[in-house]
Amino acid sequence: MKHFEKLRKSLIIKTIALPIAVAAVVFAPADMMIVSEPAQAIAATGETTSMTESAAPDTQIPASAAGPSVVFADELTPAQRAQQEALKEEERVRLEQEAEAARTANAVSNAQKKAEAEEAAAVYAAWGTYGNYRSPDVIMAQGEADMFSDCVSGVLGNMTVDLVIFAGQSNMSGAGGSASSAPAVANGQGYEFKAISNPNGLYPIKEPFGCTEAGYIGENSSLKRGSLVSSFASNYYARTGVPIVAISASRGNTASSWWAQPQVISDLTSRYNKALNYLNTNHYSVRKKYLVFLQGESDSLGTTTPEQYKANINAAFSGLFNAGLDQVFIITPGRTASGVVDYTPIINAQKDMCAKSSKYTLASELLQNLPVSYMTDELHYNQKALDMVGADAAAKAAAYTVGQGT
Repeated sequence: MKHFEKLRKSLIIKTIALPIAVAAVVFAPADMMIVSEPAQAIAATGETTSMTESAAPDTQIPASAAGPSVVFADELTPAQRAQQEALKEEERVRLEQEAEAARTANAVSNAQKKAEAEEAAAVYAAWGTYGNYRSPDVIMAQGEADMFSDCVSGVLGNMTVDLVIFAGQSNMSGAGGSASSAPAVANGQGYEFKAISNPNGLYPIKEPFGCTEAGYIGENSSLKRGSLVSSFASNYYARTGVPIVAISASRGNTASSWWAQPQVISDLTSRYNKALNYLNTNHYSVRKKYLVFLQGESDSLGTTTPEQYKANINAAFSGLFNAGLDQVFIITPGRTASGVVDYTPIINAQKDMCAKSSKYTLASELLQNLPVSYMTDELHYNQKALDMVGADAAAKAAAYTVGQGT
């Protein structure tokens, strides 16, 4: 009878305690089991054996194998409290580390911006009278009509000039050049028309050429360090006796497909028309209207086929030809310093255009033949190389002009 009564109590304990224990295990930390107060009371009487003992009275299970330790719901052991504090501290440290990383990234970004500004300031310091440079955005915001003191007034009209757009990639911009090393253009031998920043006058050509000109065809001004334009202007004048009015329209890392975009065609045509309008209004005699093009590196580095290239270039200059442009003079790109990229297919496409179309003339192949010592990095040429190419292209353009009987 006593054995029966003991068994009955054991079953009651199982019926009450088991669901509570299961629920506690689900919601408790992995290393403890929480039981309800009724189960605590039963356990405290000492009248019954454990469930393990009831199920198998002859088998003793070691405490280490019996599962999680049992603690009351309203209690935490010192070790568990310490664990909670450790987790809180770990989270606090993680958040501080993330905040510090964000501060560091911001500081690096600010340092880079400062370095770029200092580089640009160093370039502009070499300008002489252009040292009071302000960005085109500032000029437009302030509504300034005359940015520099050396603007040539329109009263100098009745002068014959040739209009020349200088377009292309970063070697046309002069990314590897040096304004302080570029040749000076003598007074009256060449002018710049600032189609974007101030289309209300002419300026003596000075390097870095085109630094104020943004627009859709806009180069980072700090990458315009010294171009081939000064050399071209001086040598062209020496051979023709006619000064050029130069327009900047270059942008690095641009393939022929970029130049064939409607926005680019529109920007090119707009710069050209602004210059013509200014010159005609102020009684200049515009004799020839040319474009000098140094481009093809991005197409060589990419996947442009020769036929695609020719179609893109024809599209790019269609607006200008329709507006009255006389000729495009092509300067072929040179090489990569490492020699890993072959420019030949694009160069051959350019030569083919010049051989088969009356609209294009090969102006210079000099860059292909210069040694690596004339390069400043993998893609760009130094000021000495740019001066040589400018002179070579000017000689070809002058010969073409003279051959046209004007």
